[in-house]
Amino acid sequence: MRWWLALALCEACLFPSLDDFSASPDAGSDASDATFDTSADVATDTGVDVMADAAPKFCAQHPLAFFCDDFDQATSISPAWTTVNQVGDASMTIVQDMPVSAPNIARSTVGATPNASGEASIGRHVNVTSGKTLSFGAALRADAWPAGPYASVASIYTDQTHAVALVLGYNNKSPLLTVDDDSDSGTSTYGVTLPLSGWFRFTFVLAVSGSTSTIDLLVDGQTAIGGPKPGPPIPQSYVTCYIGIYATSYTQPITWSFDDAYAEVN
Repeated sequence: MRWWLALALCEACLFPSLDDFSASPDAGSDASDATFDTSADVATDTGVDVMADAAPKFCAQHPLAFFCDDFDQATSISPAWTTVNQVGDASMTIVQDMPVSAPNIARSTVGATPNASGEASIGRHVNVTSGKTLSFGAALRADAWPAGPYASVASIYTDQTHAVALVLGYNNKSPLLTVDDDSDSGTSTYGVTLPLSGWFRFTFVLAVSGSTSTIDLLVDGQTAIGGPKPGPPIPQSYVTCYIGIYATSYTQPITWSFDDAYAEVN
């Protein structure tokens, strides 16, 4: 389980180590201008064209990917995901509901967590070494997103304790990318703008050089943070890539859908 979530109730969100849940005063930029209004009926507005059944499968179009899952080959989460986290009233299921590539999607749902945390996520270990660049992403759609404290929907962890990370989440409906290197002054937070409704594609681009890295976040192929920024340290030869919800202190359920997840290393 990943116990890194800190409540960000002001201008930035910080992620603590496993042993320290206190927020650092040295957060990065103000994310108050980032917006993502999901008041529209996003469950019926895909935002992108749904592929016909006869179209080539997403993963068939990425034969060189280190890992790929379009969720179309099974009725449950594939064992190719190396980590499955389900905490509290939460579930990660395969459903058919206006997919990007037919017929299936993965759906993460976390029930109300007024006095606790909930998580429904899946992760995959990916080997990435110095001189290589990891691209990890998926199609993403908010189906039920109430206002509340900070929660995450996608992340990459670069160490075994999950204290070193980059996380895409939101704070009271303001999307944020947080990069944390587990030091008092090492957390940077960037406000991002996400599509107002329907499916969009996010991609983390993590370039590794020795034990350091740079990170960019792409939304529908365009940088969402103004280009590559300093990334977290890389203390080992693999990272773990996650999709799914982690949330705490929510009074209403949260639901996000995912499709066409993949990781490439070049």
